[in-house]
Amino acid sequence: MPALSGFVETVRRYDTWDWKTKYNDDTPKKWNDLLYILGREKFIDRVANKIVANNFKFDSFDELLLDIENKQKERYIKSKNRDLIIDKTVFIGYNVGIVFAERFISELGNQLCELNPEIDFVAIISSCNTISYRTIKDDVDLSKIAKTMGGGGHSKSSGSSIDNETTNKIVKIVFNNKNRVKSNLFTDIFNKIKRNGRGINVRNKINEKKGRSELLQMGSRNPHRRVLGN
Repeated sequence: MPALSGFVETVRRYDTWDWKTKYNDDTPKKWNDLLYILGREKFIDRVANKIVANNFKFDSFDELLLDIENKQKERYIKSKNRDLIIDKTVFIGYNVGIVFAERFISELGNQLCELNPEIDFVAIISSCNTISYRTIKDDVDLSKIAKTMGGGGHSKSSGSSIDNETTNKIVKIVFNNKNRVKSNLFTDIFNKIKRNGRGINVRNKINEKKGRSELLQMGSRNPHRRVLGN
């Protein structure tokens, strides 16, 4: 059944990110967006009906929903790009973009990297006690970076969690430093996370092909940051 094989290939291209890196076709991403819009159960029913009808294509209603969602996403990414903090002290040897965000994590991470080519990767902190790491650079292995934070993942997409004890300490940092500049808080927060992560007391050396510097513990007392938009 062509519709079923088309659905399987669409899922494969999205999961492997081939839709962007190999085929330059955003159809798989649109199907994933539709999943987010409709929710799991409604999406399953809608796709199943299309496959049974052997017509795995977007209809006018799908296109309308996607257009509305795309406009919301563009506004959200534009807003988060203004909020982005670029810091060279959180992970020594790396220029990191840091932002708080809750939505469109994969697209946000990739577009922030594209909009700010000087950064090596983006760290996205959410209120769900997670940090998502995204990069578009081939010489950065985020799985190793996430491991130093007690997490893991793939070379270009990884993540780690923040435990409740660390979250409570972060809250105290925020309110005890209300008169300090915003960028200083990011280093304080990451210091707390790293001190409470697994295996953080041992330095993790990352020897990359192009001779990048070591990934060291955080803890710089003299941060020098640039805040976008200032």
